[in-house]
Amino acid sequence: MISYSYSRPLVKAKSEIRLLRFRPAPSMSEDLQCTIEHVSLDENPVYNALSYTWSGKVDDPALSKAPKILHISSNELSEVSMDITPILNAALRYLRPKHDPPVNEELVLWVDAICINQQDNTEKAWQVAQMQRVYSQALRVLVWLGPPADGSNIAISALLAMRRFALRASGYVQEGTSNVDMKNVPVDHSQQAMNDQLVAASFGRMFQKNVVTSSRISTYPIDEVAKLLSREWWGRVWVWQELVMAKEVVFVCGEDRIEAADGDASDVFGTFMSTWDQQVREFGRPAKLLDHRPWTMIDARLTFMHTGRLQSLKTLLQESHLAGLGATDPRDHVYALLLLAGDREELGIEVDYNLPYQELYTQLATSYLKRGELWFLLYCDNDPTDKTFPSWVPNWSKSRGLQPLRSDNCAGNGAKVSFKFSFMGQLLGRHRISLSGVVLGTITWTSPIRPTVSIDDFELHRDTILNWVRVNYQALLQCPALTKDKLLASKAHMHACWTFLGNNIALPEEDMRMSEEEIDAAIDHAFRLVLDNEGSGQTSTLSLQSKRRVDSWCYCMMQTMNGRLLFYTKNGYFGIGERYLEVGDKLVVFSGASAPTAIRSTGIGKSRIVSNVLVPNAMLGDVFNKKQNIATITIE
Repeated sequence: MISYSYSRPLVKAKSEIRLLRFRPAPSMSEDLQCTIEHVSLDENPVYNALSYTWSGKVDDPALSKAPKILHISSNELSEVSMDITPILNAALRYLRPKHDPPVNEELVLWVDAICINQQDNTEKAWQVAQMQRVYSQALRVLVWLGPPADGSNIAISALLAMRRFALRASGYVQEGTSNVDMKNVPVDHSQQAMNDQLVAASFGRMFQKNVVTSSRISTYPIDEVAKLLSREWWGRVWVWQELVMAKEVVFVCGEDRIEAADGDASDVFGTFMSTWDQQVREFGRPAKLLDHRPWTMIDARLTFMHTGRLQSLKTLLQESHLAGLGATDPRDHVYALLLLAGDREELGIEVDYNLPYQELYTQLATSYLKRGELWFLLYCDNDPTDKTFPSWVPNWSKSRGLQPLRSDNCAGNGAKVSFKFSFMGQLLGRHRISLSGVVLGTITWTSPIRPTVSIDDFELHRDTILNWVRVNYQALLQCPALTKDKLLASKAHMHACWTFLGNNIALPEEDMRMSEEEIDAAIDHAFRLVLDNEGSGQTSTLSLQSKRRVDSWCYCMMQTMNGRLLFYTKNGYFGIGERYLEVGDKLVVFSGASAPTAIRSTGIGKSRIVSNVLVPNAMLGDVFNKKQNIATITIE
């Protein structure tokens, strides 16, 4: 077999791209044949763009005899062949037209892995730089979710039913709830409308909503939907741009399609997600833990469609990190987002595949540092023994899918931090920085990491998890400083409560309308139920409201403490940090940073960042109001 050799390079001055033209085929196993041609984007060619994942396995009986080979012909060359991945092979075979009328129908498609010469870094760089234009000019972006599997047809049917019901019930939802006033919804006795209503009712039943109907309600296919939402496509960083910039998007899963009927195809997923979020707010926790990544993708597209504004690279990096989006090339964790960022020109970062990814990440952190920003320190969750990166540079290719420990709200009432520090850092060469800050204290105790249990399995291991909470709550209260400072001791209980929650308010939505004092009391009540063993599996004696509060507290704690540990310092600060924390590490609040940081000495006058930390009693900026010495700390 001959590997494909491109007849000529693309002409950058003409904004050229390559397009593939597929003719209809009589069967799925028929050879994949196409022609390749060069066109200029300036001439507005008509084509579709494929959004897919390059690697992965395909288990589809319909493709068992289909060779993973693409035969390409052009005006300059006779037919040659190239190997393609199983996923691309499946996508092209399902997408190419069948031998049905009209017989002259063709599929004109742009596919990045074939239409860009992957061996030419120069061409690759400028083609990647214009990829936003490629997807925004395409007639449609075809999103290939994969072959049919795991009840994907059932999931798509349920999602479409929820969308149709939402359109029909629009305007009849009680404000601030997910309850629909069915008495005033226009009557529709069609079989489809009745089925749609039952699907919506089964969705509510998952969250223990009281659904009144004379018809039998089947179980909502949440497992099938969850599997559809966890497909590999949702986890690829490049597809974010491909989805957001599309004029029209079509989601394809085998022979099933989600296309625009009323609005945008993304609205089908958006309806499910917004309804899910509303039910979670009312119920206090999800009925099942779902993959977060589709929320990131769909929210970004719908936001751009409604506002026309691109987000900052900072926001995109934060969202991508939280979603745990992946890329084969670690540089693409920045480049894929850079092309979608509204502030990319201000940052001065160019697409350059000759640049090592470590240098790229360092350049990016340096760019923010020179702008007087230290937000990126929240993402420096690097193994202290790994010297691949400076410790002050986030490794954007590594994510656990967790929100960093933020300092948006103050311990006790959730108010926004209003105190802002003036930036006082400076660069010391490429791999060291010098930052000014206040050293809070030295860590003298750390807890074990929370037992490794997923939120979905929490009920099975509830007693084990809550016993871990009780044991480490008592350990926090053994902090020596509490025995010497009555003011610290009086606040220790609530500080501990907010520490376990990461300063997040964990209550069902019905409680969020209360005053700040009542919210504090409600969270304290839930915490005390947990500590008093009334939050264990034997919750039948609790009122429904109390049970929901306990469940909300536990769900938030499970999220916050995932892979993290508790600590306290000799002088009375305690909080949570990442798994790398050790006794002897120091807590520092850098001037210009929004949260404390844990550092570890690497020699005289030098340190490495170990973790960002959350310290409920050091989040208001008051450490800089006290007469404390401001130190200059060199970070490697």
